[in-house]
Amino acid sequence: TEYEYNQENLARYSAWEIGDTMFINGKSTSLNSSLGFNYQKKDKLSFGIEYKNVYAPEKNGNIASELTARQNSMRRFFGKTVDDRNQSRKRHYINGYINYNFSEETSIQLNVDYLNLRQKESQEYFAGEDVMFTNTDSNNKLYAGKLKFVTPIAGGTLNTGVEGSYTNNDNDYRILDDTTIDNELNNSKNTAKTGLFSAFVEYERAFGKSWSMSAGGRFEHENFKYILNEEDKTRTINNAFFPSASIAYKSDDIDMSLSYRYTTRRPNYFMLRSSTAMNSPYSYEGGTPDLKNMQRNMLSFTLGWKDLQLNVDYGILKNYIIYTENMYQGSDSITIFHPTNIKDFQYMGVTAVYSPTLFKIWNPSFTVDITKQFVTYNGQKYDKPFVDLVLENTVTLPNNLILGADIDWNFEGNNDVQVEYSHFNFDAYCIKTFFKDKLRVKLAVENLFNTYYDNWYMNTNGIYSEKWTDQGRRTFSLSVKYSFNPAKKKYKGEAASSELNRF
Repeated sequence: TEYEYNQENLARYSAWEIGDTMFINGKSTSLNSSLGFNYQKKDKLSFGIEYKNVYAPEKNGNIASELTARQNSMRRFFGKTVDDRNQSRKRHYINGYINYNFSEETSIQLNVDYLNLRQKESQEYFAGEDVMFTNTDSNNKLYAGKLKFVTPIAGGTLNTGVEGSYTNNDNDYRILDDTTIDNELNNSKNTAKTGLFSAFVEYERAFGKSWSMSAGGRFEHENFKYILNEEDKTRTINNAFFPSASIAYKSDDIDMSLSYRYTTRRPNYFMLRSSTAMNSPYSYEGGTPDLKNMQRNMLSFTLGWKDLQLNVDYGILKNYIIYTENMYQGSDSITIFHPTNIKDFQYMGVTAVYSPTLFKIWNPSFTVDITKQFVTYNGQKYDKPFVDLVLENTVTLPNNLILGADIDWNFEGNNDVQVEYSHFNFDAYCIKTFFKDKLRVKLAVENLFNTYYDNWYMNTNGIYSEKWTDQGRRTFSLSVKYSFNPAKKKYKGEAASSELNRF
């Protein structure tokens, strides 16, 4: 895979104004393979194991930029810089499962996971005659298991079980001796370990032909340990209970439900890294080792009536994670972009979708998506609604010909503490199938009018920053797909823990 695009960054803070005009290009190579087997004996017993490997020997990125730094309107730096970054990755993942059905309604299932992920990164940053060289090694492992039991009880279905996992994340960031650029960075090593045990239960029951309900809960015990530079050690133990409940009604024309769920989400290990890297002599980027887990209280209402679908969400989030900019360790000229917790974060989202069938061949879909935040960070409000309008069109013509056109138009509004500028996008495609749909040819164009850009600004802690990129530029594509003997996958294993998502 190859890519190239332009990007412009602007930052203003204190007496400084930093402008950066970039040309970014790169390529990546990835080899994916899998091997497994599945055994099933009638409807009683099934088991299997699957191995997946991802080998990405190279992911190279090059950023050529023109950097200008002004202090009190006086130019302090002007020059061309080059940032070369290389990454290699090896990922081994094994999942195994055993299912046993005591009857049509009573079953037990065991899933186990193993993950081994190794990653190496290097950076060569050139600014005039000065240079910075860094290396980063990352080693990640996961062991997880989940046992689930399902059985009928009191006219409903009981789903209960236990889950356990252990994850280990090691990072080693080094600034090499050949570095000559003046900087405020240091070598850093950290190890993060998480032991997690959970027990869960959920009960579901139908009342008559139209009504149903469910209620349950999950208890979690977490033992988290963080070691910084082999000396500074911290340990956190968390115990929490997370309830959930829902009620639903369904008839010939109406399908609706009301649900509540309380969950937790742990920061991924990249956010927890102790290292700080250079994006430019005036801009650093790093992790935050003391990030807290995020808790989410979510109330949701859904309604389906004929061709109309409506979804309303209201969320109260504690320790929500956002990215902000701060001055770096008391410096008056260097900023750092890193994640942080917001104590209180509330939002409401409304999504309406209308999908009729017109003239028997036209299937339009109209979507209105509105998100309203109620957020205050450091005394500043970030509550401008974000509105997204989408029109998708599919026309099915004779001779296995399908035409499509999609329009996406969203208006300026807050996304966390960022303000997304409005944009308009138009995609179109044509699909033709042959040989009873075995051969599929698709011609498509994305961003036909070249009006879609990634463009936003943010103002946090007295630092204003703005970004523009044309990464989503107009793209034409032709794809050809032939299906010989498609078969449904019979493997019934599933991930044993959501901790996989943290790598």
